[in-house]
Amino acid sequence: MKQALPILLFMLLIFLSVVGFVTYYIQDNLAPIDNKAATNWWNNDWSYRVAFEVDAGNYARTNKPVTFNINLTTTLNEIDKTGNVDSDSFRVVEINSDGEVIDPDVPFQFDKSSNYNPATNATGELIWIVQGDTPKNTKRNYQLYFDFENKSIPKADITPLITTTDNVTHKDYSSIKIETATGEMFYHKTGGGFATFLDKDNNDWINWNTSTGAKGDFRGLPNLVHPNDGGYFHPGRDSVETELLSTGPIKAIFKSFVGNEWEIIWEVYPEYANMRVTKAPDSKKYWFLYEGVPGGTLELAQDKLTKSDGTSIPASQEWTNDIPGEEWVYVSDGSINRSLFLIHHQDDEFVDGYVDMDDMTVFGFARYKNSRYLTGINNSFTIGFVDSKDFEPVKNIIYSSYKDINVVKGIVEFSNNQTSGTPSPTNSITPSISTIPSVTPSSDVLPPTITPTSDPDEPTITPSVAISPTVSPTLNNPTSFGNVCGKADINGDNKFTIADFSEFAKSYGMGTNTCADKDVDYGPCGGRDVNKDGKLNIADFGGAGIGFAQRYYPKTSCIL
Repeated sequence: MKQALPILLFMLLIFLSVVGFVTYYIQDNLAPIDNKAATNWWNNDWSYRVAFEVDAGNYARTNKPVTFNINLTTTLNEIDKTGNVDSDSFRVVEINSDGEVIDPDVPFQFDKSSNYNPATNATGELIWIVQGDTPKNTKRNYQLYFDFENKSIPKADITPLITTTDNVTHKDYSSIKIETATGEMFYHKTGGGFATFLDKDNNDWINWNTSTGAKGDFRGLPNLVHPNDGGYFHPGRDSVETELLSTGPIKAIFKSFVGNEWEIIWEVYPEYANMRVTKAPDSKKYWFLYEGVPGGTLELAQDKLTKSDGTSIPASQEWTNDIPGEEWVYVSDGSINRSLFLIHHQDDEFVDGYVDMDDMTVFGFARYKNSRYLTGINNSFTIGFVDSKDFEPVKNIIYSSYKDINVVKGIVEFSNNQTSGTPSPTNSITPSISTIPSVTPSSDVLPPTITPTSDPDEPTITPSVAISPTVSPTLNNPTSFGNVCGKADINGDNKFTIADFSEFAKSYGMGTNTCADKDVDYGPCGGRDVNKDGKLNIADFGGAGIGFAQRYYPKTSCIL
């Protein structure tokens, strides 16, 4: 034993040196995106996390909702994990470039898909708020933490930024009531249109009522279809069906439809609402109208309309031409510092007309007098309030609301400190010593292949995607729960090389990890838990005759 001790100490020194070199190389040479973001685990009660990068692009953003359709079943398959995903366990945190959590309570919502299954199809839309102001060309990093149902993590307590109440009575019509920090809205379900738009000072910018003509009954939004074609999607009518599809703390979705001919879908967020035309008869044309009263009363000399090119007119004048360039306008009240913006996402060459009717505005995308020009289902619109009448700040909010924002899903990770159930005992790479980038543009990037030269003290490390780090073992037991230490000979060549050593180092961590797969048959060279005591420590590295170091290169075989 006295003779073996110096050899063990020497091999331990080599072990620590190689681990340090591999870690340094990966950190400084292989990370496609700043890789510090994966080093800190927010809360050890959670077993899994997946990273996201949000790129503001060419536009500044303010309290921007972002969405991502995610399949956590296939995401977990990337690291050979399976289980019943618990949507109640979801948490979204924001991290900085050093991987430090700077906001552990990001408001979020998860809308399950219609065919959601926690074990086989854990799919749905994840929505969260990029809070505060984000300058253009800025990237922000987030992580979704989640776990399996066996952990019984309680559902997150999210303070609602939007409150949706179905089937309230508003002016004698069954309605959807929506409350946000910007105001309150009432949507007539049988009419398929907004009857009331209250701002935060309780001014109604639509004020539909039963008075005749422009004094009440003509008012509404979007008033999409001309009366000659049915008058659909207009408050105060009984010709449309409306169904509330989903509600949550930051988003509500509902649709209005007329049989199988017409359909629109609204997505309402805390600071704006989007509408899409999803069905329309080929033979019919339509428009999108705002017929209302800015600030509660139309003041022809004081209220103002402004186009996307910066030109404005008082509410007493008319427009009879197409909005040049981007199709958006905002209507400003003369008495308060507030505007209602209206956006048509698709540019066209149709007239976007405006005229006053003494008691209300009549603005329409693709409207000239009584003519309407829009067709088909390729039209989307956004509306919202902004507390300004000045062009630049209003423009910035408009761009924040409707310009595309890029969200990239990064890697999924499993914490080595967890005991979350996973029926797959295959070796998954978990960030223990090496640092892994928090967000990558693809889930298909594999770790580098590390191959030795003829001189074992001078390893050559070549970035490559040629070798998969996981080999599925033959199981003695059908399921294994807890931390998987994995197979020692990762590529099954019956030799221990620097590639096997690198993976051993990752699993080894600080020498305190447990191994739930101690009884798994990993083949002739065995598992990393070589003495099968359920622990991965120095005994597995330097144990006489069986330790990793005892069978390492230049030994030609690692067979026990």
